[in-house]
Amino acid sequence: HPNYVPNEVHGLIAAVGNQIIIENWGCDEVLCGQTYTAIGTGLANTQRIVNVCGTNTAAGVCYDLNYNGFDDWFLPSKEEMTEIYEYLNCYEINGNYWTSSEAAINAAWVQPSDCYGYDNPTTYGKVYSGGNLKALPVREF
Repeated sequence: HPNYVPNEVHGLIAAVGNQIIIENWGCDEVLCGQTYTAIGTGLANTQRIVNVCGTNTAAGVCYDLNYNGFDDWFLPSKEEMTEIYEYLNCYEINGNYWTSSEAAINAAWVQPSDCYGYDNPTTYGKVYSGGNLKALPVREF
């Protein structure tokens, strides 16, 4: 990763105070195979989604966010969101959260979370027409 410095602590900061409800992950039938699920891929995924699908997307609202003096927010990848969920209190993040990782040509990974325990990631259509899917902006440090 380009920001990695040996012997330095690194991680993700979640903007739990700025969760955004947005129905669209991005656009259907594009990008397939160009987003990844691993930790460290969320920023590049976000940039790819914005470049192809624009900013009226879950990735776009994170990418355009200026919050607490920072403007380098992005939509976390599937594995980044799983880690975030494991460390945050369920009352801080409660709902269904988009990730920046595609599952198929017309579906993306979503992390469901509630206060009843860990829920496994699932998929939703990239252009979703109902429900309260959220984007949780994160940034690296």
